[in-house]
Amino acid sequence: MTTKDNDNLASVLERINLLMQAPLPVVSADDEEGDIPLLTEIYMVGIEPLKVKTDRQDQVDALLIEMLPFIHKEVKKAVLHESVKLEKALASQLESDLLKVLRERLLTSD
Repeated sequence: MTTKDNDNLASVLERINLLMQAPLPVVSADDEEGDIPLLTEIYMVGIEPLKVKTDRQDQVDALLIEMLPFIHKEVKKAVLHESVKLEKALASQLESDLLKVLRERLLTSD
């Protein structure tokens, strides 16, 4: 499943959970048709928390977009730092390998 699928599934499950928690009116056979709530009336109970959650997600998305240049800068710094560390290690290894090969060639040329 993709992240979008997971988000959609989470949204549906959240709605189902809110509907399950919403108090349902007790309906008897004697009630008139006007006293029975419509499904949309019950469903509207859960919409406000979902809107708040959506607004919060919008705020998080806006913050991430605003922070993106700083994130890129820090990633570049981290990559550069790791590259320098690896370059030093590789240079040492390469130098020792070259000296070893040169020594072997000199010994075998005699």
